[in-house]
Amino acid sequence: MTLQDRLEQARDDYRSLVPPDIPSGIREASRRRRWPALVAAAVILIGATAGVVAWSGRHDTQKVTAIEPPTSTSTSTSTTVPVAKVPDPPGATAPYDSQVAIVEPGPYADGQQVTVRVPDGFVEDLMNGGAQVCVVVSDAPGGPSETCDPLRSSTGGASSATETPVALSQSVFTPTGMRDCNEPKVTCRVVVRAVGNQPKASAPLSFTGQRTEPGSRVEVAATSRRGEFQVSLVGITADPSWLAFRESDPNRAAGFSPLYLQVCAFDSSAKTDGPFGENLWTFSPGDDVLPPANCDVISDQILIDPDDPEAPLELNPPTWFLGYGGWSDCRTDRCFVQVRRAVVAGSSASGSFGTDETVAAALLDPGHVSTSGTKATVEIDTAGPHRAGQEITVRVAGLPDGYATNIGVCNISSPWSCGYIGSIFGQIDNGTHTFQLPDTLACPPRSCYLELDSQGEGVPPLATAPLDTPA
Repeated sequence: MTLQDRLEQARDDYRSLVPPDIPSGIREASRRRRWPALVAAAVILIGATAGVVAWSGRHDTQKVTAIEPPTSTSTSTSTTVPVAKVPDPPGATAPYDSQVAIVEPGPYADGQQVTVRVPDGFVEDLMNGGAQVCVVVSDAPGGPSETCDPLRSSTGGASSATETPVALSQSVFTPTGMRDCNEPKVTCRVVVRAVGNQPKASAPLSFTGQRTEPGSRVEVAATSRRGEFQVSLVGITADPSWLAFRESDPNRAAGFSPLYLQVCAFDSSAKTDGPFGENLWTFSPGDDVLPPANCDVISDQILIDPDDPEAPLELNPPTWFLGYGGWSDCRTDRCFVQVRRAVVAGSSASGSFGTDETVAAALLDPGHVSTSGTKATVEIDTAGPHRAGQEITVRVAGLPDGYATNIGVCNISSPWSCGYIGSIFGQIDNGTHTFQLPDTLACPPRSCYLELDSQGEGVPPLATAPLDTPA
């Protein structure tokens, strides 16, 4: 897929997210499943007279790859020599597959550019987060498990149907901090995936010598107040593409978020509860290692002054936050803060486009995180049975201060597509709210529920509450 094709697709995706004028009654809205990196690559175009584009993503633009494993060979009598299976390290989620291979033989130099081969159907989906470096750390506090490095993700750039260029890094960010792929207790592999398919892993990566210490980093220190951290950037600036854009068009450049902080976690231990006990928003098998992190999608961005990026910042991460993988608890799910910056790819009379990249990350001390936060909840105060056209009252709690969203009626048969109540669209905040159910409810018992909208395509709802609909 060419860059222009990707931009056109992203424009269409964005237009599908912009709500039309909301009529009275129910507004039908689709919560179609999208993979996080597609959201990351989405381009928001604003007319030149209206301002400039700002976008938010989940993956950086560095490219990664894998080791060339043994390949099958044939004798003169056409006898096939089977490929020796590379054992998966304990705690690994993605199984080894000999089709995930690097063209150039290893071991590799830190930062070496290589070409990775992947199975059919996987390169085409790299823009959906299909290739990343994943790590099994055997001495992790909770035991060995596979996580993916948020600093080493790929968002595409396939050069052919089965190959893509990538740049390797010997340093990886893990739940135990920055580690070296050559350490005995660290196993680094390239993991690829396609929508609906289980991830596949390369043989372990190996490097020739010492890792290169990064010249830029982010430092985090706990303050004397519980729940508060001081964040300092060292050697990090806004991307040169954005700085040049500001020089040429300062008004439009002001609409970007050139540098900002985002809170993420390596795990999401509390999935959004299903209305009748089931989990309606699970990812495909093996997706717990992809994407590389669960990042907060409902809190405001913490902006960094591009003219003074090393000025210390205060960070008060939420106890709980919602991301594509569900709810993360920063007391147990190994949270970290990452620094992201805008990369401007181009500009025209109709708007500007580009992506975000993660340039640094640092762990947050779970023992210093606030203990006062909660997950969002919605409860129905009006006793059932609940019927079409009935007026009901709900109680909402746990939303961030100043946050307002929507409430909708959904069916477990299509949990990503809900009808949102038009009369109170965008007005649901903490407190009680009264509204009328739709005039028509096609809801057998234990099928329909209310959903507190996360307002993020592909993001599970903030909370749900079952409707008591009669037979």
